Formats: sequence, C-alpha cells, structure tokens
Amino acid sequence: MAKDITAKAIITGRIDASASLGQTVIQYIGEANPYTGDYTVDPDFEGQVLQTRQKYMRDNVTINPIQVESVSNPTGGRTVYIGGII
Repeated sequence: MAKDITAKAIITGRIDASASLGQTVIQYIGEANPYTGDYTVDPDFEGQVLQTRQKYMRDNVTINPIQVESVSNPTGGRTVYIGGII
C-alpha cells in the first residue's frame, strides 16, 4: 500500500565520495513519530519498558551498569553487594 510522504526539508547540491553533511537529517516515513523518552536508563530489579515501538530514534539507548561492590569480610573472603553497599 502506498503512503504519502511529506518533505520536512529540501537539500540540494552535489554529493560525491568526499561530501559530508553539516547537520543531521531525519526522515519520517509513514505514521511513525519520534521517540521522546529517555536515552540513558538506570537498571532496576523490576524491569522497564521504553516506549519505542514504531518510533524513530535519534540516538542509541545507553543502559547504565548495575553497581557492584566487593569488600573483604571477617572470614578472609569477599562479600559482593549487587546494587551497591546498603
């Protein structure tokens, strides 16, 4: 099924192997909208859903690591705290 496409901007000029664009060009096709949520996420133990379905994204999503701490314990071993020391 054909869809109507509307130009958001028109770029003219000559492009060859040495050409580069000085700005980001985003093209929306069909009925998709841009993603407006967070692009950096802190993990949790319940899980999360980023509402990205059928959205155009301008960048990668970064998921921060879960904090892990390791300390010595009285028996000579190591105790690991997942999520940080409480």
